[in-house]
Amino acid sequence: MGTVTKLKKGESIFDTAKFKAALGRALAMEAQLNERVIEKPAEIHGLSVGMVAGQHAALLGPPGTAKTTLARLFCQGWFPNDPDAFYSRLMTKETTEDDLFGPVSYQGLKDDDHRRVTKGRLAEAKVALLDEGFKANENALNSQLKLVEEGKADNGNTEIDVPLEMMLLCSNEYPESDRLNAFWDRLTMKFWVEGIADRENKKKMLMLRAGSKRMPALTATMEAGDLEVLREATKEIENLDLVLETIMDIFTALRDAGYDLTDRAEGNAIDTVRANAILNGHSRVEASDFLILADTLWNRHEDRPTMLEIIGKAADPYGSRGLAIIDMVKTAMRGLVDLNDVKNGMKKKSEAQESLNAASLDIDTQADKAKRLADEAGADNATAKRAVKAVDDARTRLEKYAVEMIRFMG
Repeated sequence: MGTVTKLKKGESIFDTAKFKAALGRALAMEAQLNERVIEKPAEIHGLSVGMVAGQHAALLGPPGTAKTTLARLFCQGWFPNDPDAFYSRLMTKETTEDDLFGPVSYQGLKDDDHRRVTKGRLAEAKVALLDEGFKANENALNSQLKLVEEGKADNGNTEIDVPLEMMLLCSNEYPESDRLNAFWDRLTMKFWVEGIADRENKKKMLMLRAGSKRMPALTATMEAGDLEVLREATKEIENLDLVLETIMDIFTALRDAGYDLTDRAEGNAIDTVRANAILNGHSRVEASDFLILADTLWNRHEDRPTMLEIIGKAADPYGSRGLAIIDMVKTAMRGLVDLNDVKNGMKKKSEAQESLNAASLDIDTQADKAKRLADEAGADNATAKRAVKAVDDARTRLEKYAVEMIRFMG
């Protein structure tokens, strides 16, 4: 993809009005989707990430959890002024390639070319929704492998380019056959969608439905060119080398934990993480931006919490050290004798002095650790900064404690 945004000398794409407007519309659309489809913020944000990253998606979960409603609104929000952009099909065991790609042309048959009439079908769509996708037969789904992987489709004697930006599959069930593993692996963004849990949120949903039998269309939508601008911005992420190293660390940690991950998934992670950073308003990928990978790598949704924990530790290898320092500082400070107990005769002055000495030694030890952590992690590491601050705050409290203790002891 070539550059679509003209930059002034020394200007970053993140400074341009085009980028700011496109990002603003994407965030406004997310906000309105959250108002229409209640308690689905991770799914909504994740679909936006998938669109910008050029990845396909699956929404799985029990019936009646608004998967299809979310998918339809999302798809229509990205291409609101293009009626031919959106293709939708309720999949069944009887769904055929003709249903998806169009019937074979009669004129083509006469020319000995089994080309299809693709108007209004999958091969001409920018966004496709396959509802109840895993109820379809294997042949119907596997016929789309070239389309979702390469953006191409066979049409008679020729291979055609397909404008598909995102395929979104909704299902109440997992794929049952191992023969669908290749298709499943190409659905990068994966979400298990639950029903509304909070009573107040359920009331909001009922009020929304009471006002109209049909979900109102989005008014906060994207404009032509927005997707290209956002995708261009992902290529300008500043710390690509660190991103690559961190992704390799994450996948190594997950494989060491027993998860079977493909090289395709590891390659897709690069675009996914960068797209997440852009939509989070970052020009550099931050540790939190890697957490989106927990919504791309599971094969069973029960694995997501464990994978999220592993990803978090690998994305910020200094995080556990920093948190341990903070916990030790808290433990040291809890060991101080309450000076009111000394005043009331419940504790001896010597006990207060001993607790101060012990706490001071512990804080000095943690201060050395925090300094080493900050040196290794760098000045921008959030956890290291928190550890250093915890030590500084503790030392301030110890100084005040010492002054108070002298006052109490007379």
